[in-house]
Amino acid sequence: MRRAQQLCLQNRHAEAEAEVRQANALTERGLGPEHSVTLAGKTVAAVELFHQTRYAEAEAQLRRVLPIQQRTLGAAHADSLLTHRSLMLALYAQHKFSAAESQCRAILKILQPIRGKEHPEILFIRENLAVTLQNQEKYAASEREYRAVSEPMQRVLGPEHPDTLNMLNGFAWCLGKLDKMEEAREVAQLAVTGARRHWGLAHPVTKRFEQNQKALSQNRFLPVSGPEVELAK
Repeated sequence: MRRAQQLCLQNRHAEAEAEVRQANALTERGLGPEHSVTLAGKTVAAVELFHQTRYAEAEAQLRRVLPIQQRTLGAAHADSLLTHRSLMLALYAQHKFSAAESQCRAILKILQPIRGKEHPEILFIRENLAVTLQNQEKYAASEREYRAVSEPMQRVLGPEHPDTLNMLNGFAWCLGKLDKMEEAREVAQLAVTGARRHWGLAHPVTKRFEQNQKALSQNRFLPVSGPEVELAK
């Protein structure tokens, strides 16, 4: 599995997938199909499929693995949660926004009682939920999620943390769609100022935020980026 990790880090995902599947076959024969190591390996294989943009295949595999992990390990186990988050992202990548929203809400239902409302992981998932709502044109519901996480993210993570800045950029876009243009421009300015400090003037993310700010000033709207979910490598 170590070689597969190295291949993944080199973006050689087809080779990494082959390595993972070979290791998984041995693990399944030795430990059984429902052993935690076997299931974790299948999640890793699904992640490699995702990195090859084979989203439907990744979704199918994750849907097979998740209920077994939740039954044998528990829904709040780290392996189950990785599979759950990966499934949400696979759905989002296929523009299955309603299904991705459902998975976000399911993850929050599991984690929020354990972590608390202001844990970084909870804030991150709620921001992802806001993005899935935006993509369904549920702007009022999206705004509620953004407002719930905006102040805690700036306070807990910091105003120039990448997750905070991505949230502010999406929040500005959402406010613009609701015709709350003055506030939208203020929030967009926070995102741009923070991006310039964090990434620098020439970074592509800074440029994207500046484009969004310019579009808002002209009452135009650019697509908001999807959930920034980090898949394990």
